[in-house]
Amino acid sequence: MSKPQERSAEPPDNVTYVVVVHGMGEQRKNECVINVVNRFAEARRGAKEDDNRDVLTLGKASAQTGLSKVPVTEQPWIEFEGIPASPNAPTPSEPFLGEPATCGKNLRFVDICWSDVTRDPFKHVGQDVSLWAKGLLGRLLRKHEAAEKAAEKAETEQATQDAEDARVPFWIRRILHLLIDTLLLVRFAMTFRFKEMKELVFVKFLGDVQLYGEYDRCRGQAVRRFHEMMAKVEAAHYAREPAQRKPRPPRYVIIAHSLGSIMSLDALLYASATSDVQRGGDLDWHFPGYLRDDDKKRESRKEGRFALLDTSWIQRVQSFVTLGSPIDKYLTIWWLNYRYLLKSDDRLRPRKQPKIRHFNYCDELDPVGHNLDVVQETPVYEAVFEKLEDVVFNRYSVPGVAHNTYWTDQSLFRWILHWAVDSDGRNAPKPPKEPRWFRPWAYWKMLFWLYSLIPLIVLLGTYGSLSLVFQLDGWRTAALAAAVFSFLVYVGSRLIDLSIWWRQIQRKKSIPFWKSCRPDKQQRKSRNRGGVVFWGLAFTAPLACAVLTCVAWHKFTGRFSEIHESLWSAPLPPCSSESCAVRLLVVLTVFVVVGLVVARRRLPIAYRVPAHDPRYRTKVETAAMLVSGVAALVFALLLASRFACPSLAASIAAEPTYRLPTAWLGQLTLLGIVATAVYGYRLYRFLAVKHTLHPGRPEKVDYRAYAGGTSSGDGA
Repeated sequence: MSKPQERSAEPPDNVTYVVVVHGMGEQRKNECVINVVNRFAEARRGAKEDDNRDVLTLGKASAQTGLSKVPVTEQPWIEFEGIPASPNAPTPSEPFLGEPATCGKNLRFVDICWSDVTRDPFKHVGQDVSLWAKGLLGRLLRKHEAAEKAAEKAETEQATQDAEDARVPFWIRRILHLLIDTLLLVRFAMTFRFKEMKELVFVKFLGDVQLYGEYDRCRGQAVRRFHEMMAKVEAAHYAREPAQRKPRPPRYVIIAHSLGSIMSLDALLYASATSDVQRGGDLDWHFPGYLRDDDKKRESRKEGRFALLDTSWIQRVQSFVTLGSPIDKYLTIWWLNYRYLLKSDDRLRPRKQPKIRHFNYCDELDPVGHNLDVVQETPVYEAVFEKLEDVVFNRYSVPGVAHNTYWTDQSLFRWILHWAVDSDGRNAPKPPKEPRWFRPWAYWKMLFWLYSLIPLIVLLGTYGSLSLVFQLDGWRTAALAAAVFSFLVYVGSRLIDLSIWWRQIQRKKSIPFWKSCRPDKQQRKSRNRGGVVFWGLAFTAPLACAVLTCVAWHKFTGRFSEIHESLWSAPLPPCSSESCAVRLLVVLTVFVVVGLVVARRRLPIAYRVPAHDPRYRTKVETAAMLVSGVAALVFALLLASRFACPSLAASIAAEPTYRLPTAWLGQLTLLGIVATAVYGYRLYRFLAVKHTLHPGRPEKVDYRAYAGGTSSGDGA
């Protein structure tokens, strides 16, 4: 991918507004915009990459705008001294301290607060995650089944291809199934502890996702909020401009994060649509809740027509920056909402200015965003936007947390400031140093988090609970520990599956960028080296654990036979009358009972998605892989018991001072058994997913066929 190009023509003097749109959660007004102000203020001073100290506070920012419902007498933007709008202005010598300004020579910042739009309707149309998630997945499965039936009945090759392109790719169905299944189990576990966290995750965050995707009026009200704020900024701008000279025109840069990016896309495209579309004349491109009774009172001369909001500001939107954007995910999951992207150009008003420049940035550890390779091929997007950058980088280290780390990334915002804000036709200064899109240490941490830490947490949890089964006195406490062990086994297997699927999909979708000219050879070598290291660890870990188990078992049984005739009938400490066999029976019984409980909390059978795509893996191949895996493990155990165990066991000194205690050997044996199972399962699932996603997969979404745009009667 080439770098964005500077424009050479000198534009007229104007006022720059940076509009910030927040994502999920109960964000308060100006809560996100202050992060952008802090980053841009330091970027104007040439701050170092790791210099991300915050100066501005929420109270300091809101002192200019007031609370969320802005009074007419107050301005809808914030402006501070020391953030000059012109890139050619002298570098500020004083530190940024948050001193208010009103001249318009500095960047002006606008916060679009819309969290109440998703929060207020939740009590009326919001559902428990177990209900709306099933409806969502069921809708996708119905769509897929209908496309398969259409492909079977198709009489021509073209009709067959169109029907196949309308199918839901297997990786989408599988990941959604794993994600929903895991969320339901985690939600069930959180009912006993962490109730506040449960409310935050399943209501305030996932509730926003549900409302915006499922409730069309929420989308309409959110787009309306965006348009109202932009119209208010436009009116206030010209009202504040001095009357003695020609007013400076405004220009806008939109920076949207997470869910705010899909809302901003809807708002920008709807503002670009014709008045007939905005009045609800197109059912596929219609946002219920956008028009209000106030619009009826302001009817235009033509009877029956609504007086629309002023959207002329769309001609002055210069750049659109998305951070951690789920636009493509919304297009594929809620495809019915986005058929309007396939409309013909006659539904759009002519754009007098150049297309809006789109910059998309995302970290590979961000579970929400990624490349935008679906939306960029739709006709409406291509008519309004020009995508200049679509970068998925390795800069952050913690999965999930990376979704909010953009706000503190000084180097990234310096890059955004130059290309999205400054490079609009001015004689901009020399571009800043390009951010290090690939940080080897962050990449290695990512591999550790996804491929090693999650299995390690599962291992420690299952081993600790299973160890307590054999140590606690009394069968009731042992049964409770066995219940914890069983639940961790079910949840842990899904977490391992989900992490492997997610990482492999992210990796496959990132290949075009890493093969481009952006990363250098050293970065590509580092990524390849990380893959080689993981392959080595993935294969050696279960074998090493198996050898450890054999060695410990050999010593433990030999030591135990000196005291008891049989391991299975020996009493367990401390002062317990139950034998090892009784405790194992308790574990097996509880495991079955917990399995039945988990089955009731999981998705019903009708919503299940198989672990393998039947188109790419036959039953014979699956059976062969299972048999070969079991055979390899048995062979490794026998080989270790025959050759490695005697030599390693003999290396342990015979003197009592240096001999490991018998209890330690028993725990080491138990740890080795659980570790062999966990890391063996990780290896098996990794190989299975790699086989499903071999080169050429995941399937690319042909959105015209996928969304069925031509079926609505439009001539797109």
